[in-house]
Amino acid sequence: DLVVLGTKAVMKALGVNKAYICIEDNKPDAIEVLRKETENEEGIEVVPMVTKYPQGDEKRIIHAVTGRVVPSGGLPMEVGCVVDNVGTIATIGNVIKTGMPCIQRVVTVTGSAVENPKNLYLRIGTLFKDAVEMCGGYKEEPGKIINGGPMMGIAQHTDEVPVIKGTSGILVLNKEEAEVPEESNCILCGRCVDACPVYLMPFKISRFSKLNNFDGADEYHATDCIECGSCSYVCPARIPLKERISVAKKEILTRRKKAK
Repeated sequence: DLVVLGTKAVMKALGVNKAYICIEDNKPDAIEVLRKETENEEGIEVVPMVTKYPQGDEKRIIHAVTGRVVPSGGLPMEVGCVVDNVGTIATIGNVIKTGMPCIQRVVTVTGSAVENPKNLYLRIGTLFKDAVEMCGGYKEEPGKIINGGPMMGIAQHTDEVPVIKGTSGILVLNKEEAEVPEESNCILCGRCVDACPVYLMPFKISRFSKLNNFDGADEYHATDCIECGSCSYVCPARIPLKERISVAKKEILTRRKKAK
């Protein structure tokens, strides 16, 4: 009911009469529950989505649901759309219902080095180490602690960092899993191009970034990268494509900001 309440509030605030609640089709129970909750709600439709990665990107969702294409460098508003995370919507619903601001959120604590992986409802500010303790502690010495998931998460130097409102998960890898594979030369196989959901050429942008040729990276639309990590995942040469593209993105955006 919080999701529906939050959805109706956002619809009213934006002045729109149509909203879609998108759920991957590997969650049939959630789809059924939300369809029952929305069956008498005008303008709200539950849409099952094909289960694939990275399905949650806002531009991918917009295209899959509406057929509209957000232009390169553009924003969803340019095609008349706004995409919100369901957690945000539920929080808005909770604020309306109870008056309580966002002080806690669901966090998945998992990984090979965690004794009993769980989904926890944690207060904002809870330290990662305390969250792991709620799951029975470390099963073995951690090799890497990640804020987020395995593809888009950010490695942490310590477990004494707090949960924030954007923390969706805490992933703790063992030392073997955390080893960085040795990089070799690009063989121009094209797997990164096939895997890219934004239809970029990651190997090209990565090469420009490595050479500090950020103008070249910009010509290949580096700033359109959503940093999903698919290119790095499929690369047989184990090249850190996503990381290099991320460096190029930051440099390009910094230059644009200075030029204004």
